[in-house]
Amino acid sequence: EKEKKRKNFHKESDPPEEEHEKQEEQEEQEEHTVTSPPGVLPPSGPSKQGKGNPSSHALILTPTRELCVQIYDQINKLCLNKLKSCILFSGINYKNAYDDIHRGVDIIIANVKTLINFVNKKYLSLTKIKYVILDEFDRLFSRQFVHSVTSILRNIRADAMKGFFSSTFSEQSCEIAKPYLNKKFIIIKVGENNVLIDKKFYILEDHAKYDYLINCVHACAPSGQGFIFCNSKKNVMILYEKLKREISLRHITFDYIYGDIDQTERLYKLDCLKKKKTQILVSTDLMARGIDIIDLNFVINYDCPNDIFVYVHRIGRCSRMNNRGQAITFIQPSEKRIAFLIYCHLNNKKEKVDQELENFIRSNNLHNDVQMKKMKRKMNDSIFDVSQKKAKHPGDNKSMLTDLAFKKMSAPSRSDEDALKNVKVFTPNDVLTSSDEDY
Repeated sequence: EKEKKRKNFHKESDPPEEEHEKQEEQEEQEEHTVTSPPGVLPPSGPSKQGKGNPSSHALILTPTRELCVQIYDQINKLCLNKLKSCILFSGINYKNAYDDIHRGVDIIIANVKTLINFVNKKYLSLTKIKYVILDEFDRLFSRQFVHSVTSILRNIRADAMKGFFSSTFSEQSCEIAKPYLNKKFIIIKVGENNVLIDKKFYILEDHAKYDYLINCVHACAPSGQGFIFCNSKKNVMILYEKLKREISLRHITFDYIYGDIDQTERLYKLDCLKKKKTQILVSTDLMARGIDIIDLNFVINYDCPNDIFVYVHRIGRCSRMNNRGQAITFIQPSEKRIAFLIYCHLNNKKEKVDQELENFIRSNNLHNDVQMKKMKRKMNDSIFDVSQKKAKHPGDNKSMLTDLAFKKMSAPSRSDEDALKNVKVFTPNDVLTSSDEDY
């Protein structure tokens, strides 16, 4: 019956058919997704576009479906349904999305390829977009997405206000972004170094990692929930099966997630973690960026990431909303390169360096190694010392770097609390199919 329903839907809505893209598992410390859409509401009020004029005021692009859902839910809560929003990624009910757009929406939250298909099919127009947000812009300007994202930006009016958000960015991604920014663009730094995360490192051979993991889980699990990160889908499944059979951990609920899982199941697994039905989620880097779960207390890097940016994003999943968190990383003796970059990152941020990592660096003389120093110089300074570097645009002497502090929001009124109960939230039941089109 479910299959019949899918066939009838595809026949009725004629959804875009996308080419299969091989998925890459994703690669944050702090999350800088949009927390408020100021200025999106036009002077005349919410969108009142009718059929034949499927245009919107604001566009938010994200690299993953989970971030789409998270932003969609938060915008609906913040706006209390006063602004109409629509979500676009592969697997949603396209007919409902098409109908929403033609009735008029103010904000579209989308994955890249689904948005392009809607534009190509003329289900949606970008001509009146006034505000563009790229969440995790360094990821969107990576090899996997860059051509699609730049084609979208080229089709948006030149005077549109653009905001590019991420807690890490490379020199290359900044160079790609500059042509799409105004000459007098401003770089804003939000938040200080996160000293609330206790960073612990273990130098271990591969065969010893599992025993140490069991000890770490016993120590961390009583304090709350967490992620265990692996570098591949195969490693996720191997580790999950071993943990599930571990007699001493039967009181802990484990689950796993990675990119090839059906989208409905992915949303369900994440929802279980948010509702505390799952205590520990074993994941690839799919969950490394942007996922905001306040009660997440710890992150264990069972496989050390291959990139310093990925390390920063992973450990940023814990210690949300000024809560304390713990980040444990297993480093193999052969992984000298990433160990050195993590060491440099902590030093440049003036954070305390774990004694075991310090001893490993000094025993291998990495701090004096010429090749390691060259590699460090090639790294983008922004991740190490953003506060001392101003981003400049050719011909622009007024680019600025500003430190901002979050102001305490006023407590919601009773009317706001009543309105929140009626806010539309995206659920796994809203997903009709799954596809490899988006990440």
